[in-house]
Amino acid sequence: MTGALLSETMPEVIMSEKPPTIRVLVVDDHHVVREGLRRMLELENGLYISLIQPEIGGIVGTDTDTTIPKICVGFKHETEGMSINGGAAYNTYEAEIAAINWEEDIDSYLIYVGGTAALGAVDLRWNVHYGQNLGDFGMVGREDAAMAQVDATGSIEDSDCMGGYVQGSVKVDSVKITAGVGYTQSENDVLGDDEDQQMSYFINGMIPLADTFFVVPEFSFYDMMEDAMGADEPEVWCLGLKWQKDF
Repeated sequence: MTGALLSETMPEVIMSEKPPTIRVLVVDDHHVVREGLRRMLELENGLYISLIQPEIGGIVGTDTDTTIPKICVGFKHETEGMSINGGAAYNTYEAEIAAINWEEDIDSYLIYVGGTAALGAVDLRWNVHYGQNLGDFGMVGREDAAMAQVDATGSIEDSDCMGGYVQGSVKVDSVKITAGVGYTQSENDVLGDDEDQQMSYFINGMIPLADTFFVVPEFSFYDMMEDAMGADEPEVWCLGLKWQKDF
């Protein structure tokens, strides 16, 4: 079974459930971003504010500390047949090596917009995002090029990151078929002049065996493309099957 089998439940960036439901933040569908959050305040006009446990990155050999939570501010608007969801988030932590009197703040931010649309028989979901140090922000699947690095002078070199995904679903008789593609790229000059790129593709089908019982076969392909030094990275394909019972 692959992580991509969760695609039917995880594509929206921030869900609109009322608090205190814990939902999932997904900015780039498969193998790229998944993060739990708790909605703290949702206003009547579609605005929401979330305070989230801060993330701590991985600069080797440092002591770390946090003083403020990760903060997310966004909006969601729904009309008949479509929705749009956008916002921004910020995370910061302090890295320190006391023995050499070195101390730096590692700041990360994320700007995102996504949505859904019903276009005839096809249901679309999409999202694009841009940010800084998104590996330190807590996005899973990102490599070193998405994290802040220390240059030769001891200063912090921030990473630039971007990505997006689109997926479409269509019903063929009683079977719901969903296919999608996602892309991310990250760049940090300390690691090399090239962008570290990743792509993923998937297709699955939700097949009803009874009123509330489904089986979902899926194929996904994950291409890690090239790293920041231009070296080829692995490709991974997965074939899986999920059984689902709704109550």
